[in-house]
Amino acid sequence: MLFGDTLLERCDTGEAIAIRDLAGHEDVGVFALDERLKLGRSLLTCVRSVGDRPVLRMTLASGRSVAATSDHGFLTVSGWKRIGELAPGDALATARALPDADQATRWPEHEIVMLAHLLGDGCVSRDPIYYCSRDEANLEVVEKAAAEFGVTTNRTPGRGVTYVHFPMIGRQARGHTNPIYDWLRELGVMGSVAHTKRVPSAVQTFDRSDAAMFLKHLWATDGSVTTARSGRIRIYYATTSRRLAEDVQRLLWRLGIGGRLRATTPSTSGRHRQGWVVDVSGGEDQLTFLTFVGVHGERGERCREALDALQGHVMNPNVDVIPAEVWDLVRAAMRERGVTTRELARRLGMAYCGSTLYRSGLSRARMRRVADAVGDERLGDFAESDVRWDAIVSIQAEGDTEVFETELQGGRCLLANGVVSHD
Repeated sequence: MLFGDTLLERCDTGEAIAIRDLAGHEDVGVFALDERLKLGRSLLTCVRSVGDRPVLRMTLASGRSVAATSDHGFLTVSGWKRIGELAPGDALATARALPDADQATRWPEHEIVMLAHLLGDGCVSRDPIYYCSRDEANLEVVEKAAAEFGVTTNRTPGRGVTYVHFPMIGRQARGHTNPIYDWLRELGVMGSVAHTKRVPSAVQTFDRSDAAMFLKHLWATDGSVTTARSGRIRIYYATTSRRLAEDVQRLLWRLGIGGRLRATTPSTSGRHRQGWVVDVSGGEDQLTFLTFVGVHGERGERCREALDALQGHVMNPNVDVIPAEVWDLVRAAMRERGVTTRELARRLGMAYCGSTLYRSGLSRARMRRVADAVGDERLGDFAESDVRWDAIVSIQAEGDTEVFETELQGGRCLLANGVVSHD
């Protein structure tokens, strides 16, 4: 049974909806995983509260977390296990990406641009709002977006930055206002301060191309792309709003990009708020970010430098591997087919190394080779799956809270905060 704040992914609208808000609803379309580890659509036929129960919260290496009762099942390489059977270090199945929803939406480009930049480098906590940047390309794209709203902007210089202001049109008391202000109020953004900012729920319904455009412009504000002399690449987004960081992580996930959410070390003086960072690490995820998302403005040049450096190195899939426990399934399949370890090594075109072969996790590409060498398509499901494996960092008791039971049609598995969960 799952904690009521657990988010499920609707396949009709693309929204992430808390389980408690679905109680009493029937036949809600959600994304779900089948027995071959493929993501598809299913119907949530029932959601009901079962009252307060003691729950355990699991936090994963990616920064995701999910809370449920100790008897609730989650998917591991070796099958379903209850939280009470799991321990830190065990890896759980999470969804690699989300396809576009049935009713995925498209926004005009100027609205996407304006929202992303104001969430990053804008002040929307009070009237008058303003935007500030030191990047001329960012200043110009915001001014161009404002013009599409019918708003004429003006600039003022600041210390190391330039401010862009959005004057009122007429007097607000006489019914005249600024269309950007009205739009921000409709989205629920107006009045947010830095540590309370979040991505409006409407953005959750974007299709992949609009989601990528939004991230491209958001990254131009508080994002970073750097390439060290050693060739090491860092891609991250930083904010004082945990909710905004979680929303960024979720948008990256929509695009199949793994983002790791972490808290920064707080200031010992206590004068600065807790910070949050979403890191994009691992060569394949970084390559997807640089080629499909990118960054607007002067950081775009840094993207090109990073892409050149990345394409000159052999990628290490150390953040996207199938856990070593999969070798237990490989050995079982080998026994069924009479394949010895020496024969497997020969079929893989590698030197025989005894049991050493079984000690490490496998990349998806190598898993495919192993499945072909053994001749077992069940193993091939791991290589072709819609799953990314995420290790448990901690499991902690959270006391009694309201939990919910769910029933899903067709024998599929729920995505609970993106983690594959038994219904």
